[in-house]
Formats: sequence, C-alpha cells, structure tokens
Amino acid sequence: MKVVINDCYGGYALSSMAVIKILQRKGQTVFAYLQINNRNEFRLAEELQPIDASFESKGIDADELYYFSEPLELSQNGYIDIDTLKNKTQIDIDFERDDLDLISVIEELGDKANGVFAELKVVEVDNSKYWGVCEYDGDEHIINDPDEFDGATWVEVDDDYNAVQKVWAKEWGNETD
Repeated sequence: MKVVINDCYGGYALSSMAVIKILQRKGQTVFAYLQINNRNEFRLAEELQPIDASFESKGIDADELYYFSEPLELSQNGYIDIDTLKNKTQIDIDFERDDLDLISVIEELGDKANGVFAELKVVEVDNSKYWGVCEYDGDEHIINDPDEFDGATWVEVDDDYNAVQKVWAKEWGNETD
C-alpha cells in the first residue's frame, strides 16, 4: 500500500496546484482564491484573487488559500466582506494519506505538489496489520510497531492491505474513535 509523508523538517503541506488537481480528479468543481490583503483583527473584508491549477503557491501559507465549490461574488476590487465569507462553506482538503487521488497527483507533479516547507514523498507501507505516521518537527516516517509510539493515528488494514478504519490511540490497547 502507498502512503504520502513529508520527508523534511517543516511540515506536511500541499501546493494549491496539487489540491486543485486532487479535487478535480474526485469530480469536484473547485474555485480557489488567494488572500492578498494583510491579516489584522480589525479588517472588515478579505481581498481575494481567483487562482487556478497553474498558480504556483510555493512560499504561500495554506491559510492564505481558500477552496469553494461555487464562485464567490467579489467586488470589482476583489473584496468580500468577512461576514459573507464566514457563511460560505470551504471544501475539506484534509485528504487521507492513503487517498489514491492524492498519491497519483504527488507522483505526477513531483516537487510542484509540495506546499510551504514540505517535501512530499510516496512510500510503501510494509505488510502489517497497522501502520501510522510519526513525525518530529514535521519530518515524518511510517511506523508499524504500536510500541514505538503511542500517540500516532493508526490505520488498520484488511488482508489485502486496504485501509479499513482509523484507530486513534492514546495508549495502545485503549482505542477510541
């Protein structure tokens, strides 16, 4: 089974190009926007710029990017008021690490799939009943031994090594969902 991890210090993050391509592969209509005004607590509006899959987001924090299933009604200068924006539902881009579309896009785009401070890599998971992603300062690796790290999110696999459920474990043996 293949899984995506971050292979450097920094953190797991996808580029906007990768996110848009993954959503398109899933048949999702996606409208992406880049926040271009400075964040401050007193702002009344966000200044957004529409982007597409050709946009190069390297160096841009993920919280400056928005993904929606319908276009936003921006003013002529690109503004949308905060209250209107809060009532819009963003697309969930928290893909499972073994998601087939995620894996395909990472393999297709290579370095262009990397978000800020990320070096994404597709790795094979050993034939094991459980696997988990363990990280230190953003640098990740796969673990198969539950005794190695109790705080990991474990993935249980069936006999064909397909993920069947996520097992959240604070202490091994005391699983909770």
